[in-house]
Amino acid sequence: MLDNSLFEIAQKNGSSAVAVAAGPSYGFYSLVDRWGFESHGTYVASVQRVTDAPVGFPYSLKVTFSTGQPVFGPDDSCMIYQTIEGIKLSSLQYGTAGAQDIILAFGVKAHRPGTYGGTWKKTLNGGTSLSFGFHYTVNAADTWELKRILIPGVTSGNWLSDNQLSAWLCFGLNAGTNLQVADGAWTAANGSSVSGVGIVNGAAATSDVFQLSPAFIIPGSSVPTSFAALRLLARNQIEEQDRCYRYLRRWAQPPLKGFVFSATLAGRLGCPICPAMRDVPTLAMGGNLPVTDYAGNSTTISSLSTDASTANVVEFNANLTGALTVGSGCAVQQVGGTTPYLELSSEI
Repeated sequence: MLDNSLFEIAQKNGSSAVAVAAGPSYGFYSLVDRWGFESHGTYVASVQRVTDAPVGFPYSLKVTFSTGQPVFGPDDSCMIYQTIEGIKLSSLQYGTAGAQDIILAFGVKAHRPGTYGGTWKKTLNGGTSLSFGFHYTVNAADTWELKRILIPGVTSGNWLSDNQLSAWLCFGLNAGTNLQVADGAWTAANGSSVSGVGIVNGAAATSDVFQLSPAFIIPGSSVPTSFAALRLLARNQIEEQDRCYRYLRRWAQPPLKGFVFSATLAGRLGCPICPAMRDVPTLAMGGNLPVTDYAGNSTTISSLSTDASTANVVEFNANLTGALTVGSGCAVQQVGGTTPYLELSSEI
């Protein structure tokens, strides 16, 4: 059910560190595909994909602190999260008498032993929020440990089953009192919840380190007994990539073709999107895509213009740096490498 459970797909950042700044406003940071970090407080952190992981797994997400926060305010938060599309929840039959149990299974390694927590929660989309708080114990410092949480099916609530945001999975390193919910039960409201109650402060000092690898949601109540058993649940990397492309695609030199409308405007540059996006994507360009007309003249795209894309087809007009032959067909050149690129985003 979760995407990118092994953190293999990382289109934006690769294995580069993501700096998390202190601040009074909530900050949301993109990590690897489909995983993010939410911050609110005075701590300063760095989150990075690293190769230190349980045996059989390629990566973990590692949080380190250059400035700790010994005391959290009531609304402060520090968490790793993934947002869940309604379609992926539909088989669980949440909100009905047939609601299914799930197992949350994940690996954790932390420098500070103690009780940590998180939430599995319904968003305000579709009505009142619902939160299930959970906790687990890190028994030994700097040691990979397998954790398994049984989350019972919930028979209440209007859970979306379409392509909109329906749920969040949160792993809290710490949370203020206003962002904590009762452990082991579904609680109405508090859609901002980060963790169950009574957790250790995993962001208190510069010595604190927290790592997550892997993370799975397994329908039913069958509990994996080892990391090796959990590894058998992983999808292959090609399938995982396609699942991530539904939300974000950094497309190096996409096979776009169109027409030269004027000397410095290429029109209806487009191609099919496969696999299709979750929704109509927002387009952005990294670098200047090279484009050539059918007479052999070349230039680059300086900016994107009118966007007529759908979830299945990307199509837009583009302003050109130099002149091409008016009336000619044109195409983006395939020059290899990872840049320049066209970014398509329909993230939730």
